[in-house]
Amino acid sequence: MKQLQRLYHERLPIDTLTTPEFAQRLAAISTDIHQPLCTYINRRGQVIRVGVGTPRQTQFSLLELPRYGSERLCGIRCIATELKQEPPKESSLTAMALQRLDALVILTLTGTGMIRRGGGATGYVEQVYLAHLIPQSQTNVNSNITSRAASTDALEKLISNPESQGIPYATILRDDTVCLHNITNVLTSNNIILHIDYDDLKNVNVIHSEYQLVQEGNSNSFIPNRIIEKIKDSLSGIDTNDDAVPATSLAVQNRIGLGVKPNQTLFVNISLALRNFVDYVNTILMTVPVVDEFNIDGLYKADPYPIVEAYDTSVNTHLELSYIDTTVLTSGYVVLVTHDETQSNLWATYTFNGTNFVLTSTQSYYTPFYWTTVDWNAITYDPTSTPSYIVDTVSDIQKLNLVEGNIIRVLNNGRGKFVI
Repeated sequence: MKQLQRLYHERLPIDTLTTPEFAQRLAAISTDIHQPLCTYINRRGQVIRVGVGTPRQTQFSLLELPRYGSERLCGIRCIATELKQEPPKESSLTAMALQRLDALVILTLTGTGMIRRGGGATGYVEQVYLAHLIPQSQTNVNSNITSRAASTDALEKLISNPESQGIPYATILRDDTVCLHNITNVLTSNNIILHIDYDDLKNVNVIHSEYQLVQEGNSNSFIPNRIIEKIKDSLSGIDTNDDAVPATSLAVQNRIGLGVKPNQTLFVNISLALRNFVDYVNTILMTVPVVDEFNIDGLYKADPYPIVEAYDTSVNTHLELSYIDTTVLTSGYVVLVTHDETQSNLWATYTFNGTNFVLTSTQSYYTPFYWTTVDWNAITYDPTSTPSYIVDTVSDIQKLNLVEGNIIRVLNNGRGKFVI
């Protein structure tokens, strides 16, 4: 899994489909896990998806593609491995056509190879196949071939809209609902038997690009890394490239999903999602004595006071600011209010404009505003129990004559907090 995750850190040249080093590394991983792999790379050379499976099994939905149209490519290329030494399968080429990929590169594997000193792989790739779409203006169909049964226009319609073309297929609508299309001609009576095969073996591979079943309440249930990253981006409203999540350019009905470039989000109501997330995290934090067992200095961070050269004098409150004799001041005189009650007790600076003081800056952030501590009780402790002894400090416990089961309440544990 770590090897697959590291592929996301690769950056390929923008003027080449792949590099020998990347191809060999991808082939080495595929050989190790005995599974085909697909990596999807945008035109900036960034790896945006790594999937275990064939191009058909790992393909994007149309909403996930950065752009889609019958006359333009989507801006993504796929570098895939094939365990067998054979040309690209028809299903892989169809997936390329449906997504309108820039290119599809298939690497067939030798089944063996070696890792050179320094970490580079070699000897894992047997052959390389390159497939790409030809612009419509350059398409040259030989109309003299009499064995052809369908036109290119008919084939396009078969792929893009199978229902209107009379092709029977099934659509999974819900976990208990399957919709069958174009099967009227095979129904002979009111007694219908539908046989569906399924696999109940645990499989950690993401074999479908649109959804992944996660068992509720099972901490061992595997969640793909790209979904975890999408949850982080959706909660924060921004991705690692500082792009908005969801992208404001998307219509409201297109903002939900796993798509990138433009970014989609997983949450319809971000405020409710954040509330649920914080509430759940709090239920976990309340089971652990975080303050005693972890360094939480970061939770006390705040925008520091301005440097002393930035103001002329300081007062504690906004009320004290009103007591300053302005008759002796000149325009531009700056006062720092360390705890301004009119600004939520943040620090603020005021500048005298010749007549009165004008607010010029305030503290930009104060982290302790957003959290508070609560009492923590061990599972075995009954908070309604009456202490046997109450002492001022931990060292005072040594002065007591204790027996098993005594409960001692210490009023100050050295940090101004009580402890039992």
